[in-house]
Amino acid sequence: MAPIPSPPGTIQARAVFVDTDTPTCLDVDASSSCLPDTINLSPSSGSQFSSGCTYASWSVAPGTYSVTDSGVSGYVLKLPCWHTDVPVAAGQSPTATLQSNQTLTWNLGYTLPGPWFQAGGGGDVYAANTIQPLVPDTATHRVFSLRDTDNSTGTLGIVTYGTSFDVGAGAGSKRNRAGLPHRMNLLVL
Repeated sequence: MAPIPSPPGTIQARAVFVDTDTPTCLDVDASSSCLPDTINLSPSSGSQFSSGCTYASWSVAPGTYSVTDSGVSGYVLKLPCWHTDVPVAAGQSPTATLQSNQTLTWNLGYTLPGPWFQAGGGGDVYAANTIQPLVPDTATHRVFSLRDTDNSTGTLGIVTYGTSFDVGAGAGSKRNRAGLPHRMNLLVL
């Protein structure tokens, strides 16, 4: 007689927005500010789209699984939080173990990216692929600056990149003092 397979469990996942000062997974789990996201469950359980606070959901055999996602445009992943129902457990990781007849829930906590990065002392900036300032359009002052912050050297840095320089919609319609394209209110100094 063949062994009886273990009953499956359920894995569900969604992406939510959290404030940058959110310190715990309790805040991520409590967030009702949902973000649309394509979430992949591995090993080999495929991708599903989650939107409107509905969870992507899979019925799978017991085992260890990981969630990855396509990334939510304009946001960065801050806390990948998971919890189970019976037995109750919780953690902060993109990997967790599912038992038979258990529900494993991931809430992926996203936040806005940091406001800026700085090359110290008026340094040069190089990206092997793409330079893309992720400053929200709603920011009051959107500046990509290569100036020496304390003007001690009086020199400007140089931007170089391997693939592209993406400054968003309308790129190329205006040029700054360095001759590079910029979007309205995104100045490259």
